[in-house]
Amino acid sequence: MPKGTWGSDEDADIRREQIFDPMVSNLEIRNLSFGYGKKFSLSIPHLTANQGVTCLLGPNGAGKSTLFRLLTTSTMPPSHSVFLDGRDIRTCLKEFRHALGFLPQRVGLVNNYRVSEMLEYIAWMKGIPRNERRRAVAEAADKCDVTRFLQHQVGTLSGGTLRRVGIAQAIINSPRVLILDEPTAGLDMIQQSQLHLLVKTISSSAVVVVSTHSSADVSEMGNDVTVMNAGRILFTGSVAELASSNGSSLREGVEMGYRRMLDDQLHESS
Repeated sequence: MPKGTWGSDEDADIRREQIFDPMVSNLEIRNLSFGYGKKFSLSIPHLTANQGVTCLLGPNGAGKSTLFRLLTTSTMPPSHSVFLDGRDIRTCLKEFRHALGFLPQRVGLVNNYRVSEMLEYIAWMKGIPRNERRRAVAEAADKCDVTRFLQHQVGTLSGGTLRRVGIAQAIINSPRVLILDEPTAGLDMIQQSQLHLLVKTISSSAVVVVSTHSSADVSEMGNDVTVMNAGRILFTGSVAELASSNGSSLREGVEMGYRRMLDDQLHESS
């Protein structure tokens, strides 16, 4: 297996040290500003995601994916802008990455690997000790209902199954922070329902941040919701608060509250 930044024995030791207090879970953004020249700017004065599920709800181009690149450090966030349990993640970058799980919109899996090989490789990358990797793979596969596909090649999987394998790789290290970018894309209604239950279970011991433009995702698994558009936050609060006085069901209320937020922003800018 090739050498990698996250695969050393030293990294495995860091993972076992429990750098962050396991009884505390709080991901916080403070005065975050980031832009791509004059084309797009992201500005978040303050946002907190606590243990549980926080949904980022917004249309395409809202800034959700840009924010996720910063939260996952694939693009480095400015200093003193992202904190886990009160610690600036830039001061403990390696530890933060070992506490992180991430499902991007397009998961980079190798088509000619068997699913078990792919998950074991990712477990190695995340610093999971050799004697724990098979157990970690088996547990993640079971939670995501892909155990029967472990000996299949990745390239032979359907879109929905591939999505579930992507979620399995995201949770293989029992992350403290789990970031899911459009996790229900490509899943049928039954698989979406299973995913909602899985995410809610994981959130009992982790900060889970989910980007979506689906009111069903928000109403079925969200504790809190942040509405974003054009790089700005339009609303942050509980799902019930967004849905308050709107519609005959929680899902309908979320949808109506969300549309009202976007309409209000459009009228203010016109």
